[in-house]
Amino acid sequence: MECLEKEMAQFLKSNKKRYHRFLKASLEKYKSLGSLGGSIYLDNINDEERSLLCKIDSKYISLNEAKITVKKFLSVFKNTKYADVDFTKVLKIYFNDELKSNREIKEEKKREKEEFFNSILDEFKNTKAFDWLKYALDNKTYGYNIIIKQFEDNKENFKIVLENVLKAINFLNDDKSPKRLAIFASLISKDPHYFDEGNIPGALLISALSFISNIAVPENLEEKSGLLYSFGILKDEVSNFTVCANIKAFTKDGEHSGIKGFLESGEPLQLNLWNLSSIKDIICKDKTLYVFENPSVFSEVLEKTGSIKPSLLCTSGQLKLASLIFLDKAAENVDKIYYSGDIDPEGIYIAYKLKQRYKDKLIYWRYDTKSYKKMKSKVTFDDRRRKLLEGIEDDALKDLIDEVLKEGCCGYQEMITKEYVEELLSKGSRSISRDSHQCHKCHH
Repeated sequence: MECLEKEMAQFLKSNKKRYHRFLKASLEKYKSLGSLGGSIYLDNINDEERSLLCKIDSKYISLNEAKITVKKFLSVFKNTKYADVDFTKVLKIYFNDELKSNREIKEEKKREKEEFFNSILDEFKNTKAFDWLKYALDNKTYGYNIIIKQFEDNKENFKIVLENVLKAINFLNDDKSPKRLAIFASLISKDPHYFDEGNIPGALLISALSFISNIAVPENLEEKSGLLYSFGILKDEVSNFTVCANIKAFTKDGEHSGIKGFLESGEPLQLNLWNLSSIKDIICKDKTLYVFENPSVFSEVLEKTGSIKPSLLCTSGQLKLASLIFLDKAAENVDKIYYSGDIDPEGIYIAYKLKQRYKDKLIYWRYDTKSYKKMKSKVTFDDRRRKLLEGIEDDALKDLIDEVLKEGCCGYQEMITKEYVEELLSKGSRSISRDSHQCHKCHH
């Protein structure tokens, strides 16, 4: 019988113009239903196909399309030597196809996926890496889409990638001491760029560390760098810096002598991630830190207040990781952080986010309608930036936001540089006699 099925398949192949589209439609129905059945639809019937259909019903002589059941199509072979063949076997031979139904294929893929991931999960049982991967697979989050796509694209290569990422996760969870990203990547994979931005291993590492930190996966580069830093990974350690003045800093060995020199000279200094990684404490005069968004304002205030040396920080617009790390360290030892910046959608939003981070310690400095009137320019902002303002919910900023939305113009802090200087000099005159930099660290 098997020889007859091969013979039939060969016969059908030699008459493709007549049979092929019927066979193709029959195959699709089999895969859909899991058995031979259902209906076949053909349009733009050719002469050979019409001749075959007329054996079923003469009406097709004048029609250009047809809809018949698979059963009726097979009836064409009823009075031939192929009447009793197993037609599913004929289809297998004709298409060189194992002829699995879509359901069978789906179940097979599901089993294959489960076996793949279960073998990896078994390898990393009772670790943070296991917790992440299991949660990601069960809840379809924290990198799930990347995981599944890579598995489907090339599971053999992805197995190596995933195992490297899992090893990296456990390493970082156990050892949060400072380490450079490229060196760490080389240690794990022998490729210094393995965890770089834009690479699959880097994206999965960020997803996993976000899970461990119980935060949403960050989208911008600065937030990703911050997440890596929290696990001891230094990225852009030299180029990511902040500018400050008149502060004391302490490492595990005592006061930082280099920073002490800048304090004594009253000069500004740049602190990058490398510098900050060794600093344990940052001490500010009068336990107060004044933060400026714009470098020109920072420089002017620093120069004009040299007689009292207030502790200053310049964030240079959008907050870099270095600025946030500086603020985090300073916040442990200060009572107040005065933040001042432009009164525009981005400037107000940065102030708002810092308020959420540092709570009562952060004071909105000159974020009021009176200051806005002095700072207001003719530069307008668009609807996209307007929506940023409209999303801020803070009673302390409500009057200002309403005024800014009404006016539709940006306010720049350069316009009130003189007021900043006068306020600081006024405060300094009341506390100049105190050694404001004195703290418990200084007695060590």
